[in-house]
Amino acid sequence: MTVGAQPAVLTRRTFAYFRAASGSLSLADLVKLLGVDADEGWSVGEAHPRANQGRPVRTFTSWHLYPPERGGSVSDQLRSLYPRVREIRADAVRAAGGLTLVLEIVQYIHEQDNVNIGIALDAEWVALLADLGAHIDIDQYLE
Repeated sequence: MTVGAQPAVLTRRTFAYFRAASGSLSLADLVKLLGVDADEGWSVGEAHPRANQGRPVRTFTSWHLYPPERGGSVSDQLRSLYPRVREIRADAVRAAGGLTLVLEIVQYIHEQDNVNIGIALDAEWVALLADLGAHIDIDQYLE
């Protein structure tokens, strides 16, 4: 059960999203467990869109949650994403075990750009991530 369109080539300089992954649960099972519908996702065993590049099937289930507004700064995106992540049922996540939960933050930085490349998470974000057992993955690319 794939949800959402396949992501287009990324053209934004910054984006943040929250994801959950499992090697055994289906996307429907993840949605039920987390208590929040995915904005995008797929189940283990589904055909991979890059099957012609040696990836015949998905090897894990992935559930993605995006901020309501995908533009703006990382801070703006994190601020709008927080209420959505807060809806995840932390007690169910802890009881299930075996899930990987990640706050993903990506920035593409051009040397000539005058952008703030700092990333700050307030105490509420840190507490929520700790409660969920999630980690943070920050990728910054110089172009």
